[in-house]
Amino acid sequence: MGETKTNAVKPVDLNDVRENVLRSLAKLETLRIETTVSELEFVVDEGKTVLKPKVGTTEGIVTEVQFLRGDISMRMSPGMLAGANQPLMEAHTRHVAESREIIRTNIKAIADLVGELMKK
Repeated sequence: MGETKTNAVKPVDLNDVRENVLRSLAKLETLRIETTVSELEFVVDEGKTVLKPKVGTTEGIVTEVQFLRGDISMRMSPGMLAGANQPLMEAHTRHVAESREIIRTNIKAIADLVGELMKK
């Protein structure tokens, strides 16, 4: 006769969940928004043909927001100052603004979750 196996579901330890959430939150230090433009080329990577930026052709902007200190830094390549890149600069600025709202929403959701976990 065949054996019958049951897969018991292990109860969730809320203390473990709470600790994992708090550890993950502690690692969140920097939001990085990167906008780049470059010439592209097809290359073979691990046996697959993929489209990658051509070396030496990338121009871009990087904005980093330090959550704990509130510092915001932006670095850009000189080519981004050219008038032709104005639409890209505007798009980057929009992405930074959108990311701030996304972060606010996510932090509130996480705070609500942690609050609920702390009650249990």
